[in-house]
Amino acid sequence: MRYLFLTLWLLMPCSCFGSSFSSLLTIGNADPVPTAKESIAVSAGTLVVDFHKYAVPLLKGTLNKQSYHYSDYFFQISHAESGLTVERFDFSRGTYEPTNVCDFPIQLIGGKVKFSKDRSILVALQDYENGCYKWHFPASTDDSLFVANLEYERLIEKLRQKLRDENRHYADRALSFTDIKIDEDGHIKELWFGFPENDLLKGHVIEEGANISINWENTFLHEDKFHPSLQLFSVDVEGDSVPYYYVPPAGDSNGKTVVMVEGGPAVQYEGKYSTYIKAFTEAGWSVIIPQESLRRGYGWKYFSKGFGELGRKNLYQLLHVFHDAIDKNFINPEQTHLYGRSYGGLVATSFALRWNELHAEAGLEIRFNFQSIIADAALVDIGSEMRLKSDMIILGDMPREDFRKTFMPLHKIGSTLSAPLTLVHGRTDRKCPASYIAEFSRKLQSKSLSHKLFWHKGGHGSGYGIEHLLYPDFLLALAQGDSTDELATSIGFIRGV
Repeated sequence: MRYLFLTLWLLMPCSCFGSSFSSLLTIGNADPVPTAKESIAVSAGTLVVDFHKYAVPLLKGTLNKQSYHYSDYFFQISHAESGLTVERFDFSRGTYEPTNVCDFPIQLIGGKVKFSKDRSILVALQDYENGCYKWHFPASTDDSLFVANLEYERLIEKLRQKLRDENRHYADRALSFTDIKIDEDGHIKELWFGFPENDLLKGHVIEEGANISINWENTFLHEDKFHPSLQLFSVDVEGDSVPYYYVPPAGDSNGKTVVMVEGGPAVQYEGKYSTYIKAFTEAGWSVIIPQESLRRGYGWKYFSKGFGELGRKNLYQLLHVFHDAIDKNFINPEQTHLYGRSYGGLVATSFALRWNELHAEAGLEIRFNFQSIIADAALVDIGSEMRLKSDMIILGDMPREDFRKTFMPLHKIGSTLSAPLTLVHGRTDRKCPASYIAEFSRKLQSKSLSHKLFWHKGGHGSGYGIEHLLYPDFLLALAQGDSTDELATSIGFIRGV
């Protein structure tokens, strides 16, 4: 039996709103798919859906539905509080017909789905839980799906046992399965895996008879890069459970905490900051990673709660997380720092500029101030030249110009900063344009608001700066108030201010 491997992204999981994608459906690096009934030879098997073109033009209220093509097949995927539903279009009848997936309970929005040759049967659905990707095998009349589920679990146990037999200290650490391969007979023989607590260590396991082999993406030089285990907590905010991760210090605590807000916001934490977390926790810090609305790993209701709330209620949710972390003694109000990247940089600069205002809007008392704020590759404005993935999701009903003036940091500079601010940015960043950061810095200077600015040669997230092995040490030095001159020079940073 031949299987097609498809990926559906409701929102492309990149770290900024302004990224540019093809305006048509694309399969791997192939040409855009023409129409539903035109046949196309496809060697790759990844279907990428442009959310902006195919979802947003639908009527408001239908953002939970995605229609897409694969060769001469046409599918519709719907998310609701009750779960995921997949329907296939029957051209002979001109109607959508059900598959074996109807109101399937799932947390991950826009995860990978895998179809069988029989287009009415989905073989596997990707999901997310506690920082890890996992797979579900929906019920059907096809017994092979039951077998696939058993093989999936068996292959995972074989992987763990092999790691134990090799005395790998991480054999029983949290595992994330980013992809699976199902052969033509419907059997699972391959898994792609990683560790959310050490994002540098990844591999591909292949079953060969009674044995397995592991092809490591990175060498065992990274085996010691694990940080303490992620611990998931939540706080109730207006009837919604807002999750956040807590990572304790690796040894004795120094009483300091860093809050890390990653990009997106339509991504869920999957380990991308593991090297930063390791650097901080080894130095005695604890770490908080909030997961506010629009993060994709917590179900449709929670995801959609964030529509049109950037700069507003999503920031209020973060304030509630901070209060809850204080109540649980995860945060020392006298020693808490903030790091945010991309969209997280929007959060960081917003807190630097609007700390008092946001507390007042959220109806919360100010229980602490950050000791330092680091905004990396920050999105500080959305000019007319920047294409948003979905105006409805980002802006809500507010016109873009009104949104910019009301919420974007470039237009919210007042007379004070709530904490010492450091900006880090790439000269060739197009997703969160470097020109906006330069203008932001000039405006801060015009208001006599002291800050630091470090430039690197790269773009939004590759080539320079954040990929340097010393970058976690640089962030730690910034937060601790240590000298960064040697580190900045080694990494290739140039001081702007």
